[in-house]
Amino acid sequence: MRKIYYLLFSVTLLASCKKPDVNNNSNEITSENTSAETVETVIYKIGTYNAISNKSIVNIEISNDIPKDEIHIISTKQNLEEIKHEIIEGELILSQKNKTFTLKNKTQIIAKINSENISKFNISGLGYIKSTIIQKAENIETEIEGAGNLELTINNNSISNKIEGLGNISLKGRTNNAKTEIEGAGNLDAFELETNSTIVTIEGLGNANVNVSEKLEATISGAGNLTYKGNPKEIIKEKSGLGSINQK
Repeated sequence: MRKIYYLLFSVTLLASCKKPDVNNNSNEITSENTSAETVETVIYKIGTYNAISNKSIVNIEISNDIPKDEIHIISTKQNLEEIKHEIIEGELILSQKNKTFTLKNKTQIIAKINSENISKFNISGLGYIKSTIIQKAENIETEIEGAGNLELTINNNSISNKIEGLGNISLKGRTNNAKTEIEGAGNLDAFELETNSTIVTIEGLGNANVNVSEKLEATISGAGNLTYKGNPKEIIKEKSGLGSINQK
């Protein structure tokens, strides 16, 4: 009789075990069994990467709250089923399985990662990328295509920004050289980013706030506006249209 009970218990236990899902070569190590309306966290093991591309409505948060070899994705089950992640040639990419997907139950999707050496940030969806970790890659490139938002604190040699559309970039910290190109109605808020040399080009309705101590090169065409903080020793200005270049 004891053998029968033991056999029944073993079968029941095996039936209740859930095999880890595989999401683009990433092993799921934790998943809560919840209803479609309940917010849950799914944790995947991931490989190394030095670039991020957000092609979705996911909000990416970079912090040291989680291990560096994991990604935590948080939302309802219905939302989570629509999001995929993969690493291709060192780039962590988050995307949607269905491009027309909309959030269910108005619950946001948050992805949490941990890295301080990301050299490239790209947003081509409606989500944001926000880092509470100081990013230290020697040279950083950022690009927003659409209406995404990027918030970074950096301490490095250079940063190059490109905004196409309605995107917004907010920067803090310290860098030697900064370059920004705005096409459309995007905005750069970098009063709190100390730079030696800054180059800004605005075409359209964009706005840029910068902080520079040595050299400022500004080109405005259209109705864009540039406001600079500091007393740069050299200023090169070129303006056409209704735009403005002013010192704070």
